[in-house]
Amino acid sequence: MYEKLFAPTNHPEFESLTQQALKTLMYGLLLIFERQAQDQLLGGKYFGPSNSVSTIASTVPSTNMASERDFVILD
Repeated sequence: MYEKLFAPTNHPEFESLTQQALKTLMYGLLLIFERQAQDQLLGGKYFGPSNSVSTIASTVPSTNMASERDFVILD
């Protein structure tokens, strides 16, 4: 997809419209990411966690494989 988006087309209007569409999409994604990660970004409550929070977080599973297996058994 990257190669297709940046391949020369020799069609200035098409390239301009593609650029505008990409800017609009990226801006929308940025807004969504900022809303979803506001607690982890600068100024958020988890941006600079204390040692106790870091210790607790280190014991959290990094995947949801256990839950996935439970639902497989239920199916």
